[in-house]
Order: sequence, then C-alpha cells, then structure tokens
Amino acid sequence: TIRTGFHAHPYTEWALESTAHQLTAPHLDFLWDLGFRRLHIGVQTLEEPLRREIGRREPSVTVLNRIADCLERGFVTTVDLLYGLPGQTVTGFFSGIDQLDSLGIHGISLYRFNQSRRNRGFLRRYQHQPDIMKDFAMFTAADSKLLQAGYDKNPLCHYPRLPDKHLYYTHARTGADLLS
Repeated sequence: TIRTGFHAHPYTEWALESTAHQLTAPHLDFLWDLGFRRLHIGVQTLEEPLRREIGRREPSVTVLNRIADCLERGFVTTVDLLYGLPGQTVTGFFSGIDQLDSLGIHGISLYRFNQSRRNRGFLRRYQHQPDIMKDFAMFTAADSKLLQAGYDKNPLCHYPRLPDKHLYYTHARTGADLLS
C-alpha cells in the first residue's frame, strides 16, 4: 500500500529502526522480503551491566552477533550510541565504538543522554547529575575517532560510511520526499 500510495521509486530507500531484540534471523528474512535494505539499531551502549540498567534485554555479545547477521545479509546497518549515561565509563564508550567499527558497521549516530519526564525515576534512582564538560569531551573525542576511521559526518550527529548514504538527513537539501 505504501509503495503504490506514495509513488515509491525503485531507488526509494526502505529503512527501519529497531532494537537488537527484534532482529532474529526469521524477522530479518521477513524484513528483507518486504524490501527493507537499511536498519538502524538502538544499541545505546555495549557496557555491561549498564545495558540492563537502561532496560536493554540482550547482552552486548548478542547485540554484536545480531548486527553481524544484519551486515552479512546485506542490510545497510547503522546504530545509535549514547554518551553521558549514569555509570558509563569513557573506556566502555570507546570500546563500544571500536567493537562496532570492527564489525564493519555502516554508520553510528551519537546522542547525549538527556533528562526528560520519561527518565526522571531512573535519574533519581542513580542520583545522576549530568557533567556537561565530560559529555562534550566524550563527543568531541568520538567525533575525531570516527572521522579518523573514515566515517563522514552529517550536519547533526550521524557518522556514515558507504554504503550508508544516510538519505534521512539529506532530503531537505536534495528536495527528496521523506516519510518517517
């Protein structure tokens, strides 16, 4: 229905955002059969036990295996990583970037952990006070690391490398349609 109702073209990028929990082999086959070729995965962190603290179901080894499976099947595969999480270590953050890069990930989006109504209980439980300077230092160091590793940078916070053309953030500049 979407293909016909929105006049999709053969070069239309069909993308989906997911968590690693959902990306089992049968589900990946199903998505491929529907025409999806780009997956963006909300990893957030690969640090254990921080993953459990923020409600992620799988251990990082499972996440890495599922990402490897996405890549092997031919999906353009990108991830979200957070910095500034309560209990996060600088070493763990950069280890996560290294692990994803070594898999051959096509893109990484870096987001600062922000306080909101949705996470107030979590913040109270951990008595987390954001450290703006530490967060800034982590972002700028990660920015340098990713650029040196051959990633490009879009105007916001995504670091793609081919085959990730990251059309999501280029639609306004190119005049392309975007349905999200």
